[in-house]
Amino acid sequence: MKSNKPASASAIDSKGVTLEGFLDRLAARTPTPGGGALTGWVGAMGCALGRMVAAYSIKEGMDAEARAVVESAAARLHRCDMIFRALAFRDEQAYQSMTDARRNLRTRPEGAAAKSDYEEAVREATLIPLEMAALAVEGLATLDESKAAANVHLLSDLAIAADLLEATVRTAGHTLRVNVPQLSESAQRQKLTDDLQRILHRTRRLHESANRFVGARFENPAASNR
Repeated sequence: MKSNKPASASAIDSKGVTLEGFLDRLAARTPTPGGGALTGWVGAMGCALGRMVAAYSIKEGMDAEARAVVESAAARLHRCDMIFRALAFRDEQAYQSMTDARRNLRTRPEGAAAKSDYEEAVREATLIPLEMAALAVEGLATLDESKAAANVHLLSDLAIAADLLEATVRTAGHTLRVNVPQLSESAQRQKLTDDLQRILHRTRRLHESANRFVGARFENPAASNR
Protein backbone atom coordinates (compact mmCIF):
# COMPACT_ATOMS: atom_id res chain seq x y z
CA MET A 1 0.00 0.00 0.00
CA LYS A 2 1.36 3.39 -0.92
CA SER A 3 1.59 5.88 1.91
CA ASN A 4 0.17 9.37 1.56
CA LYS A 5 2.51 10.67 4.24
CA PRO A 6 5.43 12.83 3.04
CA ALA A 7 8.89 11.35 3.54
CA SER A 8 9.96 14.48 5.40
CA ALA A 9 7.01 14.34 7.80
CA SER A 10 9.18 14.07 10.90
CA ALA A 11 11.03 17.23 9.89
CA ILE A 12 7.90 19.41 9.90
CA ASP A 13 8.04 21.93 12.73
CA SER A 14 5.21 23.07 14.96
CA LYS A 15 4.81 26.36 13.10
CA GLY A 16 3.96 24.56 9.87
CA VAL A 17 1.52 22.00 11.19
CA THR A 18 -2.26 22.17 10.87
CA LEU A 19 -4.75 20.03 12.75
CA GLU A 20 -6.15 18.66 9.52
CA GLY A 21 -2.68 17.88 8.20
CA PHE A 22 -1.64 16.17 11.41
CA LEU A 23 -4.75 13.98 11.44
CA ASP A 24 -4.14 12.93 7.84
CA ARG A 25 -0.56 12.04 8.69
CA LEU A 26 -1.70 10.20 11.83
CA ALA A 27 -4.13 8.09 9.78
CA ALA A 28 -1.53 7.13 7.16
CA ARG A 29 0.08 3.68 7.18
CA THR A 30 3.50 4.83 8.34
CA PRO A 31 5.20 4.61 11.75
CA THR A 32 5.07 8.33 12.57
CA PRO A 33 3.25 10.19 13.87
CA GLY A 34 1.61 7.71 16.20
CA GLY A 35 0.15 7.52 19.66
CA GLY A 36 3.17 9.12 21.30
CA ALA A 37 3.03 12.26 19.18
CA LEU A 38 -0.73 12.42 19.60
CA THR A 39 -0.23 12.34 23.36
CA GLY A 40 1.87 15.47 23.10
CA TRP A 41 -0.79 17.28 21.12
CA VAL A 42 -3.54 16.23 23.54
CA GLY A 43 -1.47 17.71 26.35
CA ALA A 44 -0.97 20.90 24.36
CA MET A 45 -4.71 21.14 23.74
CA GLY A 46 -5.44 20.72 27.44
CA CYS A 47 -3.02 23.51 28.29
CA ALA A 48 -4.33 25.75 25.50
CA LEU A 49 -7.88 25.32 26.77
CA GLY A 50 -6.70 26.11 30.28
CA ARG A 51 -5.09 29.27 28.91
CA MET A 52 -8.45 30.28 27.47
CA VAL A 53 -10.07 29.81 30.87
CA ALA A 54 -7.40 32.06 32.39
CA ALA A 55 -7.86 34.70 29.71
CA TYR A 56 -11.58 34.93 30.45
CA SER A 57 -11.01 34.91 34.20
CA ILE A 58 -9.16 38.24 34.34
CA LYS A 59 -11.60 41.08 34.85
CA GLU A 60 -11.43 44.75 35.75
CA GLY A 61 -11.70 45.34 39.45
CA MET A 62 -10.99 41.75 40.44
CA ASP A 63 -9.16 41.02 43.67
CA ALA A 64 -5.41 41.59 43.25
CA GLU A 65 -4.53 38.24 44.80
CA ALA A 66 -6.95 36.36 42.54
CA ARG A 67 -5.63 38.24 39.52
CA ALA A 68 -2.07 37.25 40.40
CA VAL A 69 -3.12 33.60 40.68
CA VAL A 70 -4.77 33.65 37.26
CA GLU A 71 -1.91 35.48 35.59
CA SER A 72 0.58 33.01 37.06
CA ALA A 73 -1.58 30.11 35.87
CA ALA A 74 -1.75 31.57 32.37
CA ALA A 75 2.04 31.87 32.21
CA ARG A 76 2.62 28.33 33.52
CA LEU A 77 0.09 26.83 31.11
CA HIS A 78 1.63 28.74 28.21
CA ARG A 79 5.02 27.28 29.07
CA CYS A 80 3.59 23.75 29.30
CA ASP A 81 1.72 24.22 26.03
CA MET A 82 4.87 25.19 24.14
CA ILE A 83 6.87 22.31 25.60
CA PHE A 84 4.15 19.83 24.70
CA ARG A 85 4.23 20.97 21.08
CA ALA A 86 7.98 20.44 20.97
CA LEU A 87 7.69 17.04 22.66
CA ALA A 88 5.15 15.89 20.08
CA PHE A 89 7.74 16.35 17.34
CA ARG A 90 10.54 14.94 19.46
CA ASP A 91 8.47 11.81 19.91
CA GLU A 92 8.10 11.42 16.15
CA GLN A 93 11.83 11.74 15.70
CA ALA A 94 12.59 9.38 18.59
CA TYR A 95 10.30 6.66 17.31
CA GLN A 96 11.73 6.96 13.82
CA SER A 97 15.24 6.69 15.28
CA MET A 98 14.22 3.60 17.24
CA THR A 99 12.73 2.03 14.10
CA ASP A 100 15.93 2.72 12.15
CA ALA A 101 18.12 1.41 14.99
CA ARG A 102 16.04 -1.77 15.24
CA ARG A 103 16.46 -2.35 11.51
CA ASN A 104 20.23 -1.89 11.79
CA LEU A 105 20.38 -4.26 14.75
CA ARG A 106 18.60 -6.97 12.78
CA THR A 107 21.13 -6.73 9.97
CA ARG A 108 24.09 -6.53 12.37
CA PRO A 109 22.99 -8.41 15.51
CA GLU A 110 26.55 -8.89 16.78
CA GLY A 111 27.64 -5.29 16.23
CA ALA A 112 28.37 -3.40 19.46
CA ALA A 113 27.60 -0.05 17.83
CA ALA A 114 24.24 -1.26 16.57
CA LYS A 115 23.29 -2.50 20.05
CA SER A 116 24.39 0.75 21.65
CA ASP A 117 22.48 2.84 19.10
CA TYR A 118 19.33 0.81 19.68
CA GLU A 119 19.61 1.08 23.46
CA GLU A 120 19.99 4.85 23.23
CA ALA A 121 17.06 5.15 20.81
CA VAL A 122 14.82 3.13 23.14
CA ARG A 123 15.89 5.20 26.12
CA GLU A 124 14.96 8.44 24.34
CA ALA A 125 11.63 7.01 23.17
CA THR A 126 10.89 6.05 26.79
CA LEU A 127 11.98 9.28 28.47
CA ILE A 128 9.86 11.50 26.22
CA PRO A 129 6.48 10.05 27.31
CA LEU A 130 7.65 10.25 30.93
CA GLU A 131 8.43 13.92 30.37
CA MET A 132 4.97 14.37 28.82
CA ALA A 133 3.34 12.74 31.84
CA ALA A 134 5.26 14.94 34.28
CA LEU A 135 4.37 18.04 32.27
CA ALA A 136 0.69 17.07 32.24
CA VAL A 137 0.76 16.80 36.03
CA GLU A 138 2.22 20.31 36.18
CA GLY A 139 -0.64 21.51 34.01
CA LEU A 140 -3.18 19.72 36.20
CA ALA A 141 -1.67 21.23 39.33
CA THR A 142 -1.91 24.67 37.76
CA LEU A 143 -5.60 24.18 36.93
CA ASP A 144 -6.29 22.86 40.42
CA GLU A 145 -4.50 25.72 42.15
CA SER A 146 -6.28 28.39 40.09
CA LYS A 147 -9.75 26.81 39.91
CA ALA A 148 -11.29 29.01 42.62
CA ALA A 149 -10.37 32.14 40.65
CA ALA A 150 -11.71 30.82 37.34
CA ASN A 151 -14.63 32.46 35.58
CA VAL A 152 -17.68 30.43 36.58
CA HIS A 153 -18.92 30.44 32.98
CA LEU A 154 -15.72 28.65 31.90
CA LEU A 155 -15.76 25.87 34.49
CA SER A 156 -16.86 23.28 31.93
CA ASP A 157 -13.79 24.23 29.88
CA LEU A 158 -11.60 23.93 32.97
CA ALA A 159 -13.01 20.43 33.55
CA ILE A 160 -12.36 19.46 29.93
CA ALA A 161 -8.80 20.79 30.14
CA ALA A 162 -8.27 18.69 33.27
CA ASP A 163 -9.70 15.61 31.52
CA LEU A 164 -7.36 16.11 28.55
CA LEU A 165 -4.32 16.41 30.80
CA GLU A 166 -5.37 13.36 32.81
CA ALA A 167 -5.71 11.44 29.54
CA THR A 168 -2.26 12.69 28.53
CA VAL A 169 -0.73 11.03 31.57
CA ARG A 170 -2.52 7.73 30.92
CA THR A 171 -1.64 7.62 27.21
CA ALA A 172 1.97 8.57 27.91
CA GLY A 173 2.02 5.66 30.33
CA HIS A 174 1.00 3.26 27.57
CA THR A 175 3.93 4.37 25.41
CA LEU A 176 6.37 4.15 28.31
CA ARG A 177 5.24 0.66 29.30
CA VAL A 178 5.67 -0.75 25.82
CA ASN A 179 9.22 0.63 25.56
CA VAL A 180 10.54 -0.04 29.07
CA PRO A 181 10.96 -3.84 28.65
CA GLN A 182 13.35 -3.19 25.76
CA LEU A 183 15.87 -1.45 28.02
CA SER A 184 18.71 -3.72 29.09
CA GLU A 185 19.31 -2.36 32.62
CA SER A 186 16.82 -3.64 35.18
CA ALA A 187 17.52 -0.74 37.56
CA GLN A 188 16.62 1.76 34.85
CA ARG A 189 13.47 -0.16 33.97
CA GLN A 190 12.38 -0.17 37.61
CA LYS A 191 13.10 3.52 38.12
CA LEU A 192 11.06 4.54 35.07
CA THR A 193 8.19 2.31 36.17
CA ASP A 194 8.28 3.73 39.71
CA ASP A 195 8.39 7.30 38.37
CA LEU A 196 5.32 6.61 36.24
CA GLN A 197 3.41 5.17 39.20
CA ARG A 198 4.15 8.26 41.30
CA ILE A 199 2.95 10.50 38.48
CA LEU A 200 -0.22 8.45 38.02
CA HIS A 201 -0.99 8.67 41.74
CA ARG A 202 -0.64 12.47 41.78
CA THR A 203 -2.63 12.72 38.56
CA ARG A 204 -5.60 10.92 40.05
CA ARG A 205 -5.59 13.18 43.10
CA LEU A 206 -5.38 16.43 41.11
CA HIS A 207 -7.93 15.33 38.53
CA GLU A 208 -10.41 14.33 41.22
CA SER A 209 -9.90 17.64 43.03
CA ALA A 210 -10.62 19.71 39.92
CA ASN A 211 -13.65 17.63 39.01
CA ARG A 212 -15.10 17.77 42.53
CA PHE A 213 -14.81 21.55 42.49
CA VAL A 214 -16.47 21.93 39.11
CA GLY A 215 -19.16 19.40 39.99
CA ALA A 216 -19.99 21.26 43.21
CA ARG A 217 -20.31 24.55 41.34
CA PHE A 218 -22.60 22.97 38.75
CA GLU A 219 -24.81 21.63 41.53
CA ASN A 220 -24.86 24.96 43.39
CA PRO A 221 -24.35 27.84 40.92
CA ALA A 222 -25.26 30.39 43.59
CA ALA A 223 -22.05 29.50 45.44
CA SER A 224 -20.07 31.60 42.97
CA ASN A 225 -20.15 35.38 43.03
CA ARG A 226 -18.54 35.72 39.58
